[in-house]
Amino acid sequence: MSQAKRITQDMRFCEICREPSVRSGVSANGDQQPTTSHYCYIHAVRKGLLGAPLALLTGVAGNTGYSANAVIFVLEALSRDGCVAETHKDRPIWAIPSPPKAARKFCVSVRLWGIEQFQMQEHLVLNHWKLIRGEDIGLLLSRLVKAGILAMEQGQTSDLLSDLLALKNELLDKEFRMV
Repeated sequence: MSQAKRITQDMRFCEICREPSVRSGVSANGDQQPTTSHYCYIHAVRKGLLGAPLALLTGVAGNTGYSANAVIFVLEALSRDGCVAETHKDRPIWAIPSPPKAARKFCVSVRLWGIEQFQMQEHLVLNHWKLIRGEDIGLLLSRLVKAGILAMEQGQTSDLLSDLLALKNELLDKEFRMV
């Protein structure tokens, strides 16, 4: 297999709605060969392939102005990189640990998770989900704060979100590819 073929993988799409696929499940039906199905976050929730905390975001995503798939993707990316952490209070909620990471790190986390999930097509997915600039991450997070899903200490809110909202650079810039 050539180097180019190994690096470029075909992006998979949800078998139900044609959104970018983020989870897969294998099913076997009697004597038939097992088949692999691919799902977006929303349909992965319905198929039981996604845990409860992220699944709860499907209901509040409408308050953000972004699709549920985009909201879950951002929180998953930020959780993986330690920019946000899941906490358990009255209901599952995410919090920004103190001291918060720099706004630039939030953008790098989203970009790198996009590359890991979607390889060479990450730019297509980020554009599709309207996650184009650092300010988009700031807007999405500020709306999650207003919805009561993301907790921040009072001083953190204004500084971090202001810094994110001021990032006009596109997530596809080289600066957001570095760790």
